[in-house]
Amino acid sequence: MFPRSTLVKSGDKKIRYWKLVENYHTQRGTRQRVVAHLGSWENPRKFGDVYVALRFWQTLGLGKLFSDLLVGRSAEVNCLVAALMAAMEGSD
Repeated sequence: MFPRSTLVKSGDKKIRYWKLVENYHTQRGTRQRVVAHLGSWENPRKFGDVYVALRFWQTLGLGKLFSDLLVGRSAEVNCLVAALMAAMEGSD
């Protein structure tokens, strides 16, 4: 996982938004997906807390556990939502 920024121009202002992005592999090669929107540069969420929580999630194998227990087309999304809910719980 890594942070990625996007610069958006709104009138005369430029606003930089941050996202937490991860790489994953498919049959068609490596792809990237947004794990969390961290907000604008002026008012970002605590990136470090979320990052550490998501790394613990991966290290403990909770993502694999959830993906083994959940089935269907939305299983991957539900695993990701569960991880983000756990990571964001204590970040505010």
